[in-house]
Amino acid sequence: MAVNAESLHGALMAPKGTDVMSPEQCRAARAGLRMTVDQLAELSGISRMTIMRFETEKTASIAATLRHIKRALEDAGAVFPDLETVRFPKRKSGSKAKGEPAEDQDDQGEA
Repeated sequence: MAVNAESLHGALMAPKGTDVMSPEQCRAARAGLRMTVDQLAELSGISRMTIMRFETEKTASIAATLRHIKRALEDAGAVFPDLETVRFPKRKSGSKAKGEPAEDQDDQGEA
């Protein structure tokens, strides 16, 4: 069963604080953060296979699994304002994402 915006009761906006995330957002967040599936698995405590199945829409993940995956991506710097967007806000000087040099980003990225 694939997870998409239509299967989530037709609502495109995810209420703040929810653990709703689409497979596309997960893939985009990992790409934007330059994070491998293995790195996300380690950070989230969720198996590599479970993450791959979710991202390729082979299975729908349960809420607890999504909560761990989404939290790990958010802790790394991704923001999920709705069910279609991933943003990477500016980081303050001195802070850095895992594996990146500490630099100010000039503009806000979005996937």
